Amino acid sequence: MRWANPEFAALLWLVPVLLGAAWLAERHRAAVERSLGDPASLRERAHAPGSGLRWTRHALILAAAALAIAGIARPQAGFRLVTTTSRGVDLVVALDLSHSMEARDVCGPRSGSFSRSFQRSRARRSAWWNSPGTRAS
Repeated sequence: MRWANPEFAALLWLVPVLLGAAWLAERHRAAVERSLGDPASLRERAHAPGSGLRWTRHALILAAAALAIAGIARPQAGFRLVTTTSRGVDLVVALDLSHSMEARDVCGPRSGSFSRSFQRSRARRSAWWNSPGTRAS
């Protein structure tokens, strides 16, 4: 397996730093709980989750951070890069077949107005093309 952006792998050092920050936050929380009174009764009255649930949340955040960093580094496996050349034109035809095109506006249905305007522009191009002085004889 190779990495498309291996320089981002150095960011994985942030995961232990985040673990240390979580540990310090839990120590600070415990100290604040002790300073306010009995930690067990405080948690019961505040309906706060226990330390196990909080550590589970920390673990999930750390796993998400590690996976996000790995995603940024773009692991790649099972293929090789091949340069190919191609000739041609890319053409996209977009058709709006929704029922909104059948809505009645002030001037009538939208789908009919498009076809009418397309025919008018085609007629104008044809008239311009056939006018004297436009084509070399």
